[in-house]
Amino acid sequence: MQREKTQPLHLDHHISWVKPPGGTIKCNVDAAIFQNNAVTRYGICYQNSRGELLLGKSAIIHSSLSVLEAEAIALLEAMKSSTSGFHHVYYVYETNSKILTKTILSTIIYHNEFGDLVTQ
Repeated sequence: MQREKTQPLHLDHHISWVKPPGGTIKCNVDAAIFQNNAVTRYGICYQNSRGELLLGKSAIIHSSLSVLEAEAIALLEAMKSSTSGFHHVYYVYETNSKILTKTILSTIIYHNEFGDLVTQ
């Protein structure tokens, strides 16, 4: 049986990293789930307004998490690292999870494990 060839996806817009303003550190976080949801990996990187990498960090969590929980844990770890590792006044955190961003900015309190992560 032959498989149909897939066509590459062409996006009409260009997405690129944007430097933070002077005196600000930008922290990008991302998480992914592997091995049938048994392993979570996340990465964190801090860059200054010149785009220079200040710190990169990654970790593996051996636990069943949703992608949303993994993104929340990565962001929480990034915030903890910021307060202990750098002495700048301004930080910008960036995640590709729209749901996480909306939840953090919301006034709704979720009474579950995800809500516990977000309220930390």
